[in-house]
Formats: sequence, C-alpha cells, structure tokens
Amino acid sequence: MLEDHLIQEQLHQHIIVLIIGLILGCLAGYAAWQKGFFKGFVPTFLPLIKGKDVLKGFFVFCLAELIVVPALIVVAFYVTTGKVVDMTSFGEVAKGWINALIIFGGFLGVWRVYFDLRRDTRHQLWRQTDLTGYRQLLAGIEAWLISYPFVMIFGQVIAIAVLVIFREPTVDQVAVKHLKSILSDPLLFGITAFEVIVLVPFTEEVLFRGLLQNWLKSKFGHATGAVALTSLIFAVFHFSSTQGTTNIELLSSLFMLSCFLGFIYEKQRSLWASIGLHAFFNFISILLIFFS
Repeated sequence: MLEDHLIQEQLHQHIIVLIIGLILGCLAGYAAWQKGFFKGFVPTFLPLIKGKDVLKGFFVFCLAELIVVPALIVVAFYVTTGKVVDMTSFGEVAKGWINALIIFGGFLGVWRVYFDLRRDTRHQLWRQTDLTGYRQLLAGIEAWLISYPFVMIFGQVIAIAVLVIFREPTVDQVAVKHLKSILSDPLLFGITAFEVIVLVPFTEEVLFRGLLQNWLKSKFGHATGAVALTSLIFAVFHFSSTQGTTNIELLSSLFMLSCFLGFIYEKQRSLWASIGLHAFFNFISILLIFFS
C-alpha cells in the first residue's frame, strides 16, 4: 500500500492528465459534432459470419501463439544445441525475439483463417462503400483525434477511483513493460514496433471486428450490443495477473478504445477504418514509450 503523501502525488498527476483530457475532449467533441461524426447511421448486416468461423479464428490464434510457435522454438533449440530449454530463463532481449516470433505466428494463423472465408465475405469486410482503402485508413486516423481524449478521460477517472480504493501503485501494461525492456536493442525494438503498429491491428481487427462483432451483430439484430460485448471481450483478452489492480484501469481504457474501434468500423463499413485507428493509437503509444 502507498503512503498518504505518495497517493496525493499520484492523485495530483492523474487530475492534471484528467483536466488536459477534458479540455481536449471538449474541443475534439465539438469539432466532431460539427462535422457530423456522431450522426446516426444504418448499420449493415454484411458480411454474414458464422459462429464456427469465430471459434476457428480464436482457436487458431491461441493455438499459434500459446502452443505452436513456442513448441517450434523449443524444438529448434533442441535440434541445434541438443538441450531442452526453459524459455522463462532467457534474458529480456532473447524473450523479445521469441515474443516477436509469437506475434508473427498469431498473425499468420488469423490470416490463414481469413483466407478460408468466402471471397465475397472477405471483400465485404474491407469495402462496402465507394471509399478506397486509403481514405478509410485516413478516416480511422482522424477518429483517433476524437477517441484519444475520451479514452484518456475514462482511464484517468477509473485510475483515480482505483488509487483511492486500493491505495496501490500503478504498474505498466505487460506490452508497455516489454517494449521498455528491449529499448537497448534497436533492431529488436524496431521489429517489435512494426509488429505492434502493423501486424497486431490487422490481426486483432480481423478477429474482433471482422469475425466476432459481425457474428454478434447477426445474433443481436443491432450493432450497439455487438460493439459493447465485443469491446468487453477485447478488454478481457488483455488481462494479465501481473498487472494487479492496474488491470481495472487498463481494461477500462481498452474497453473504451474498442467501443470506438467498433463504432468506426460500423460507420465506415470497412476494416481499414478500424485498423487505421488501432494502428495510429499503437503508433502514438510507442512514440510515448520511446521518448519517455
């Protein structure tokens, strides 16, 4: 537990960030309202995703990241050294390379499932309007200007509540902690940053918006419930026991971010838009880590 003076210091920091977020949120919200960002729209119920496609996508993703890639790494070490290695004993840089391979394996697994979908289904995931993929990406990046202040505000309110109730220090998200640990290796950091900015958004948006959200939408009969439940699952997917009570703040922020990802996907009717928002959000996060 933190002492009172440390709690006061952290509360002061959170309140400053919250005030900045409120100012940015008011400005961004007003500009977005003027441009009609929040205007209602009629959701599409295409593509029609089957439950088995969703299960297959998440199963292959988990199989690739949790079993297949780690097993291949162990086998490769055994073949080259004749020893069975314990990957938990590796240093941060070695673990970083393993993590990079795991992310790539998850990407390949999800895209293998994606190409098993019907051709017209794949097309509908990316383009149901006349806008090009480039324009959809830009729409997603523009949505960051609106979503980021609201994610910041929501996260800081939850962080203040968690700090007051539990009186425990905030810890970094696992992904943030990992990126900080490999800053000393420019090549590894660069490759990991590329994966986080490019591969992770493609992988997660195909899984969560492309498969899960579209399937839930067909079951609920409307987009709101599908976006909310998809966002809840998306947030829980990033839970880690090592994050302690900070999970409450982190998962709440990720839930809010995912709601915006789901909203922009439904509004633009293209995965390019949600990928643009997701990728730019990760890009800014990595810049903050790098310059911190």
